Amino acid sequence: LVFAVSVQAQHVNAPSKLSAVSKSENDNRDYRYLTLSNNLRVLLISDPAAEKSAAALNVHVGSHQDPKERPGLAHFLEHMVFKGTPNLKIGEFEHLIEKRGAETNAATSQDYTHYYITTAPQDFAELAPLQLDVVLNPSLEDEAFEREKLVVLEEVRRSEHSPSRRTFARTM
Repeated sequence: LVFAVSVQAQHVNAPSKLSAVSKSENDNRDYRYLTLSNNLRVLLISDPAAEKSAAALNVHVGSHQDPKERPGLAHFLEHMVFKGTPNLKIGEFEHLIEKRGAETNAATSQDYTHYYITTAPQDFAELAPLQLDVVLNPSLEDEAFEREKLVVLEEVRRSEHSPSRRTFARTM
């Protein structure tokens, strides 16, 4: 997992390891790369001139890890994480995001699934932990299961007709 944020570094608990980050001499932002005691790798980017704060979380599971008998499984799980947690009812996360004018979304690639949130700086400390809760603690309720299954099956069907997807599949 990789977590990147554009906030001041003091918002993160003490790291277990800290590494240097290479950057262009024209880049005025401050970077810190660290690994937390739970092995979560974190890249902190501080830019005092930024008008927004953002967090991105990459889970290193994508469509290439889908079992042959379950195409679209990684994408399906990407959809399901937004359907509530033990702490957030279905739709509550989206309501909180929209109420603050923030943005959240996700995408599944062949190698990873990417989740992100973008907020006003003053809302980041409240909303970013909710994004983590959604990704790390999904409820996977039956109520949403069938509905999302149909949505993802349709998306998989459409992607099978994608020229780039077919070309990639032939080369593998």
